[in-house]
Amino acid sequence: MCGDGECNGDETADTCAEDCEASPTCGDGECNGAETPASCSEDCGEPAAECETDDDCWGDAMCMDGDCMVASADDYPYEGTPASFINSIALETDGSVGADLDGDGSPDNALGNLLNQLGSLLGDVDINAELAGAIADGDLALGMAWPDLDVASISDASDLTIHVFSMSATEADGVYTADLASFMDGTGNPQIEFNGAEISGGALSAGPAQFAFALNLADIPIELLVDSAQIMADASADGSGVALANGELSGAVPLSAIIDALNGYLASDSCACLELDGDLITGSGASFSCTGTPAGSCSGDAEICSTIANACRLAVPIVSGQADIDLSGDGTADSISVFIRLEAQGATLSGPTPGE
Repeated sequence: MCGDGECNGDETADTCAEDCEASPTCGDGECNGAETPASCSEDCGEPAAECETDDDCWGDAMCMDGDCMVASADDYPYEGTPASFINSIALETDGSVGADLDGDGSPDNALGNLLNQLGSLLGDVDINAELAGAIADGDLALGMAWPDLDVASISDASDLTIHVFSMSATEADGVYTADLASFMDGTGNPQIEFNGAEISGGALSAGPAQFAFALNLADIPIELLVDSAQIMADASADGSGVALANGELSGAVPLSAIIDALNGYLASDSCACLELDGDLITGSGASFSCTGTPAGSCSGDAEICSTIANACRLAVPIVSGQADIDLSGDGTADSISVFIRLEAQGATLSGPTPGE
């Protein structure tokens, strides 16, 4: 009953605000839940400048208009920078296990629920087996660089910068190059950067930042873009690099990113047999619907294209219905929470990947 101190039964923030706290929204005067300075400056303040002088920057980066900048990928401080190779990535498929992203006291992992619901539609794909195979084959090679970390003092360090790269293995064991696609165009600045990370008693805490990696879901290539990503892990020295154990990455994937990935695949040469004129799925924010009509059909290796198109009106409401995080701050859930487990081993970065 309302007033008993617990939010239960049919009670909601609207019917019993006394027991059920309203979900955090941008403009309520508090910086909470998934809100960040980037997504809700009204409550969280403007994003802090990364630097004031060159001394605030990692390596030989220069402070320019509050950002640490490197001229080109060739100028990144590879030599002597501790690095990690992420040798295990697994999506937690138990929807009851996750991090509390919205501040309601309960774990958030809607992607786990979504994968379970879509399992039969996608042919009972074992997504984590796919990820493990991609790592083993070298198709998924992600790494981290720690440009201002002294490995000798790894148990306790603060104000760290962590860069995330797509990497390529070299002939030398444990030595990798950084793919040029990991850098911002025309600079030596990695696209994915965690600032202000801390290690206390060997426990790493990093984020929020943006994290991304590519995966194949039933042969559908999807770039999983995780916003407001936070990493927790046990960090230790591994040779001259950094190992991570018991790693947990939490955050939220915008619905629009998932829809864009599906539309992109269906419009690719792989699904040309559909003869689509425009996007199959349209919409924005938290509202999407199947408006496109394929003029053709697919068979053989491309049969998955027709499977997706035919199941669109069933699948899109399932995907949209799992939205549980409001990243835009407008009071409407527009993103799907995610909980990822990861492990990493020490590695060495030798330079940018040649020939790209």
